[in-house]
Amino acid sequence: MDPSKAILPDQVNKLLKPGYRGVETGYCLLPNGAAYIAVHLKATGVTPELMKWWNTWKSDKGDEDFFYKLWYPGKHYRHSYISALEDVGSGPVEVIGNGAFTPEDKGFDMELLQKSGYKAEGANLLVHALYAPPEMRPLPACATHLVKITPEGRDFRARYWMGYQWRNRRAVFNLNGHILAEKDAYNFAIHVAVEWYNDTELIKLAYKDFHSG
Repeated sequence: MDPSKAILPDQVNKLLKPGYRGVETGYCLLPNGAAYIAVHLKATGVTPELMKWWNTWKSDKGDEDFFYKLWYPGKHYRHSYISALEDVGSGPVEVIGNGAFTPEDKGFDMELLQKSGYKAEGANLLVHALYAPPEMRPLPACATHLVKITPEGRDFRARYWMGYQWRNRRAVFNLNGHILAEKDAYNFAIHVAVEWYNDTELIKLAYKDFHSG
């Protein structure tokens, strides 16, 4: 995609305006060397009732690591409270997340967010290649997911910025010595799109097979 169409992490309120904003699914390298990834998935049939059942049913099973592997077989390896081991296209990486952020911490206008009907989730991330040389430092990144569940289904809009993190309600650029290629952004975009498509299909399949109502 054209980098001029990217939404920067300090421009997240553009996502709350009515309608969709420019490129909803795509990837690019920004002029400063950071990578931008956008993924939009509309999951017809993933209704509020279905999501309520899914969250309760999955919680009762209690094996988050198992569900993480099931979410993207062959690419998701391990999951814990603060980190995950997965392959986003260039070999295994450990992704350490800090999700202790409110939407306000990411710069969202709370009045606009409420009017939009979306819930804003997200985190700062540190991405470290499992077999990287000892001197290679983790790649900082940050992400936000906008999720709206209606009677028609789930509207999921994700944005990832590789080379940025939120600090004191500001987006801070930091590649930490990494030089990103367009292929890195492409691989990450494919990974996000596939895992969230899988998520939709997994929810529907589990509901079909195990819902007793």
